[in-house]
Amino acid sequence: MTDDGKDTDSAGKAEVRYRIKLDAQRCEDIRSIYGKKADNALTAVEEGRVYKYLDFFVVKGNTGEYVVVDDFCTCQDFAFRQIECWHILAVRIAKYSGEYTCIDEWYLDRLLKNNSESDTLSESGKQ
Repeated sequence: MTDDGKDTDSAGKAEVRYRIKLDAQRCEDIRSIYGKKADNALTAVEEGRVYKYLDFFVVKGNTGEYVVVDDFCTCQDFAFRQIECWHILAVRIAKYSGEYTCIDEWYLDRLLKNNSESDTLSESGKQ
């Protein structure tokens, strides 16, 4: 964060960050607007399952990890319905509350590394 209260993104552009406190009233307000989506999103934020990599936000969901970029998510719910899913809402809440974990690496590099390790393990198991 810079001295004037701005963060810089990976391209070096400054972005203003307004932080909200996730108190009981704020959570109730979010639930009244978003319903069940809010429950899942708030739980993910509270449990620390929102990660900011150098290239994407990632939300660890119930069945996997989902990349969230602006109003796009890689989950099946978003793919089929093309409407905001709870992963997108979780990232929005996390951004405004500052409740996310920063990981100083590229998510795509991590995926490639994990895939490479998986290939090596499967190759070593073949006879």
